[in-house]
Amino acid sequence: MGSASAATSGLRGTTMSLAFSALIQLPLSVPAMVGLDADAWFKLALSAIVGVALAYSADNIAGQLTSATVIGVLFSIDPVVGAIVGTFMLGEVLSAWSYLGIVLIAASGAYIVWRTNRSAIAVTLHTSALPVIDPRAQGHS
Repeated sequence: MGSASAATSGLRGTTMSLAFSALIQLPLSVPAMVGLDADAWFKLALSAIVGVALAYSADNIAGQLTSATVIGVLFSIDPVVGAIVGTFMLGEVLSAWSYLGIVLIAASGAYIVWRTNRSAIAVTLHTSALPVIDPRAQGHS
C-alpha cells in the first residue's frame, strides 16, 4: 500500500472523494431530481449532510484517534446496528439467520480485539527486555 498525500488524506481526502462521487453520479441523478418539491429537497439535503458528510467525517476523525483494529471492528458492526435500528424503529422482523449473523459478527469482533490485545502484550513483553541503544552513543547522528 502506498502512502497518502496531503491532498488525499484526512478530511480533505474525504471531501474530495465525496465531491468526485457526486459528480460521477450527477448524470444519473438529474432526471430524478427535476420533479422534486421543497420538502423532498430538504430531506435530500438533510440526508446528504447527516448521512454522508457528517458520518464520513466522524469516521475519518475516529480513524485518526484510534487504531485500525478498533475501526475495523466498528465498521463490521454497522450492519448489526442497522438491523437493530430497523427492528426497533421501523418494525422490521429479523429472521433466525439475521440473528445468527449478528451473533457471528459480534463474536468475530470480540475475537479480533482479544487477539490484537494478546499480540500487543506479547510484543510489549518481548521488546521491554531489549537493551536501549542510543544512536548518538554509537557515532550515528
